[in-house]
Amino acid sequence: MATPDYNYNLVWLGQGDQDIEFYLGLCLPDKCTSEIIKNSLSNVFDLMKIPLSILRVESDIQDYEYPSSFLFYFTVVLIVALLLLVFLATVNYKNGAEYLKSFSLQQSMKAMEMKDGSDLNVFNGIRSLSMVWVVLGHTFLNTATGGVKNLANLPDIIKKPFFLIIEAGFLSVDIFFFLGGFFLAFVFLR
Repeated sequence: MATPDYNYNLVWLGQGDQDIEFYLGLCLPDKCTSEIIKNSLSNVFDLMKIPLSILRVESDIQDYEYPSSFLFYFTVVLIVALLLLVFLATVNYKNGAEYLKSFSLQQSMKAMEMKDGSDLNVFNGIRSLSMVWVVLGHTFLNTATGGVKNLANLPDIIKKPFFLIIEAGFLSVDIFFFLGGFFLAFVFLR
């Protein structure tokens, strides 16, 4: 039995008489025309009494460009600015201002050093990073589509190096629980 070819379709939906418009990405067999998709979804919405109307259907989309919003560019600029601040504070550690030293790697390493009789505060930072990693992994992997609009592109996305960070989020759960158990044992055996 031959496997069918699939097309990526965008279905633009509206809600009632409000000015709300959003889209739904569907990867369906190429035999599904725009009219079939529109009728099928209309029947499902009517049957389930969902107050959505289908505005238009775009079929056979090959290369979908993800729209970049202001928030995306703002986040990129903010991350680059913070990395630049860390770099400048690290390079200019001796001559920098006091507020700049709090961003330097030298100052951070001094704060993480273990002193005799001190608690294990350095591990709190690792546990916090692990917790953020857990949330990132579960947020991406537990959503309905995993944050991917076209599931046909999923094999290509999984091969990208940055996806390993998300995929390895399950290891961060182990790290998080191990450190939690370590702290518990440390406190009780002290």
